[in-house]
Amino acid sequence: MSAAVRPVTVSVATTTPHHNYTVDSAGVPMPETFEMDRVDRIADILYGVASGGGLIQYVPLGRRVGVQPNHLGYFLEQVSIRAADQEAPLWSALVVSKDSGRPSEGFYGLARRLRSEYRGLDESTLWHQERQRCYEAARPA
Repeated sequence: MSAAVRPVTVSVATTTPHHNYTVDSAGVPMPETFEMDRVDRIADILYGVASGGGLIQYVPLGRRVGVQPNHLGYFLEQVSIRAADQEAPLWSALVVSKDSGRPSEGFYGLARRLRSEYRGLDESTLWHQERQRCYEAARPA
């Protein structure tokens, strides 16, 4: 007689950002949410934020996608790289700190790396221009 095995959710530390896994009957972790699924989800959320002309803080965004706020940087970078490759806005411009009301320092370095026109701009101008790109791209035609 075999006992029924019930999946449990555990946290597994890896060299990549934290992921939730379901453990199968043999105790092998199986990823519930794949990295690109989170990148897609974040991009979708940020498009919605842009269509409303708003901003979103790191903590609420992290909660919506199941990522600790201090691990969002990796996913936001992936969203931005993909957007830059498609000549789309850097949606990560819409994610801000509760304390400062602005993106983290990492955003500015990434934006300058991905968009050569931003290399000589101060942070306020860069952020304003990229936010406007986001809002214009999400505006209904």
